[in-house]
Amino acid sequence: MGFLRTAPLALGLLSACRSTDQRPTAPPGDAPPPTVEVPAVSPSAMAPTPDAAAPVAQPPTPQALFDSAQWKRFKTVWRQLDAYETSDSPDISITPRTALPHDKARALRDELESLGAPMRALTAEPAALDVLLRVADSRIDSLSGLRFRLMVSHRAPMESEMLVADMVLDLEKRIDALLLLRKQGKLDDKSTTAALASIREEIELMGLLQTFGPRMFFPVRMRDYHSIAELQAAVTARVDSAVADGGKSEELVAFKTQVDKAADTIAKARPWLLALLADLER
Repeated sequence: MGFLRTAPLALGLLSACRSTDQRPTAPPGDAPPPTVEVPAVSPSAMAPTPDAAAPVAQPPTPQALFDSAQWKRFKTVWRQLDAYETSDSPDISITPRTALPHDKARALRDELESLGAPMRALTAEPAALDVLLRVADSRIDSLSGLRFRLMVSHRAPMESEMLVADMVLDLEKRIDALLLLRKQGKLDDKSTTAALASIREEIELMGLLQTFGPRMFFPVRMRDYHSIAELQAAVTARVDSAVADGGKSEELVAFKTQVDKAADTIAKARPWLLALLADLER
């Protein structure tokens, strides 16, 4: 799978069988998104990886946050992004296919910037909220044509930029699948839990990646890993192998330390992140 993975997607979204179902209409006041074909997805295709499907402790409902005007505005932004087109066309990296105009993208980004501080003051776990805010900003970039701009830029895109751009496309496909199953009336408690776990897994991996600086050079092939747990296991194996061979890569050890630290932060925020996602995609 990777970030635009070519192995069988956990979501089965690259199936040759396609449906004529459309994405939801944009919220009132916005021009409706263009009609597009979306992949036909079965509930079983939404199964997350074993790591993502592991039980997550339920935190207290962040009711003060959910009741706030700021969270309701954030949900509106998130759902506006849900309603815009994503394309799984093979030429998406070289054509400026976009449904989110740049002026609308700027307005949504300004809205996000105004909501961060007030919402953080209303939650006991701001790390989960920060991950969602960063991901929402990345979704705005992607839906307004970031990947195309990177490909035609006068400078070579940085590895972290392309990784995030590719991961957002994977995330949009997972959200598309959830929305389609809901529209088709095929969501039950089990498939909803699996779909949200799949979305959370992608968001967590993006959240970890975004803790690194934009000019980060990764000592492992990041596209090979589908979850934080997979990445940690691979890096640990690399370090152990280097030590067993009598050597030790300071760069690799430093990378492992940073990955583990970011993973611990995200693990602590995981129950809250899932609660926030469930409300966003309810």
